[in-house]
Amino acid sequence: MTEDIKSKLDSQSKDLMGRYSSLVSPLSIKFKMIREWKDYVCKQSSVSVACTLTFRTSRKYYCALTETEKWETLDEGLAEANLLQFSNRLNSTVYKNAYKRYGKKLDMVCTIEGGKRDLRNNSSDTRLHSHLAIELPQKYSFQQFKDLVYKTWVNTLWGNKINRIELIKNKEAYADYQVKDGMDSIVLGATNIKDLDINKDIINR
Repeated sequence: MTEDIKSKLDSQSKDLMGRYSSLVSPLSIKFKMIREWKDYVCKQSSVSVACTLTFRTSRKYYCALTETEKWETLDEGLAEANLLQFSNRLNSTVYKNAYKRYGKKLDMVCTIEGGKRDLRNNSSDTRLHSHLAIELPQKYSFQQFKDLVYKTWVNTLWGNKINRIELIKNKEAYADYQVKDGMDSIVLGATNIKDLDINKDIINR
């Protein structure tokens, strides 16, 4: 009986979220935004490497206040912060002083999938992970850059060792795949396309 009630409540909750999402972002507007974003990525960005990067679900840390070790569980805020840490470290390694002094960055589109983010369409119980499209720097071979991405990721606070890094076969298809759950999948702080004000040009249309 309890399971039946829980199932009914879950069903009602999903139906409510679907109705709310449609009010906030009507399908016609949602599809227009996704189409424009996909077109912009294809035409204006230099991304060519696809990365599926996974997170550790928990980690042990030392609490100075209690002088004890504690466990911290991954949530979406920590996942997004970890992606920002990753992008900063990768850009710093590739561009060195040009990144620190002039803000030079790789083109990078970073999205997050899984979890229970309230306003993301199709949110699910899927384990949090990230899909990134990254520019391949001219001074690196693909294998060199693949090794660098892997090393940089696993040395972040939440970076897991199970990842997939490969060349993008179809930029349009991958751009579409990255935002299949909606534009709010994009991690703005870790996303960069040259000459694009992502907040002004895309998200607020």
